[in-house]
Amino acid sequence: MSETSYKYFTNGVWPIRAVYDDQNRLRGTEAPNRETGEIELNMHWVNKVFDDRSGDIDEITKEEFDARVIEFLAQKKTNPEPSP
Repeated sequence: MSETSYKYFTNGVWPIRAVYDDQNRLRGTEAPNRETGEIELNMHWVNKVFDDRSGDIDEITKEEFDARVIEFLAQKKTNPEPSP
């Protein structure tokens, strides 16, 4: 049975969760979706998390991630969703 682990990131707007397998290989990224209120697969962030040479992505703690998800989802749906 394979174990999944996570690392948590943000670009200042989006909370991003990177999914790693039991051999510590990046398997994908997830981010909250304001429309569904769920954290969903969002592969847009894979390259940015895996190889961020721009310095736009910061690693954060799980607690910071959880707080940012709540904050992100609480924003009014009438606000346009920022582009990833």
